[in-house]
Parts: sequence; C-alpha cells; structure tokens
Amino acid sequence: MTLRICHILPVLLLCATHAAASLPRDPAEQARIFAACMGRYAAAMEHAWLLGDADGATPEARRELFEMMLDAILPDARDAGFEGIDVWRYRSGAKQAQS
Repeated sequence: MTLRICHILPVLLLCATHAAASLPRDPAEQARIFAACMGRYAAAMEHAWLLGDADGATPEARRELFEMMLDAILPDARDAGFEGIDVWRYRSGAKQAQS
C-alpha cells in the first residue's frame, strides 16, 4: 500500500495544530524537531518522485515551509547551543531513517 504525500500531509498538519501547545519551549529542541521534519519530508518527496506520484510545485512549497520554520527558530537555537552542523545531522539522519 503506497501512501501519497497528499494523504499524509493533512494528517501531519492536523497533528501539528493539536501538538503546537506541546511543542518544547527550548529553541534547540524545536530546531531539532523542525530539522528532523525537513529530513523526513525530503525522503517522502523523493519517494513520491521516484514512483511518479509528485504533485508538481506543491511539495516544494511545503518543504520550504519547514525550512522557514527552522530558519525562524535557528538564531535562538544557536544561542542555546544548537550548531549548524546539528541541523545537517538531524535532517540527514531523519531522511535516512524515513527512506
């Protein structure tokens, strides 16, 4: 059974709206979460692209949204000890795990 990105994303967004209140207050932890989400979403996009299920520019816009959230919290996360290499580590680790 193949799940398409267009089926998974609404569920993720619904969960995110309910989980927003439970998002960690620590900026470094928020950055870890956003970086991991970007990695997982990138893996899902690649999977959809390989299967020919890509929806055009929409997945790119969604990925950019994750990137904007990470960029917004990154200055505070750096002040809390989260380095740039950590972004890469969490993104690539989550992408590899999702793949």
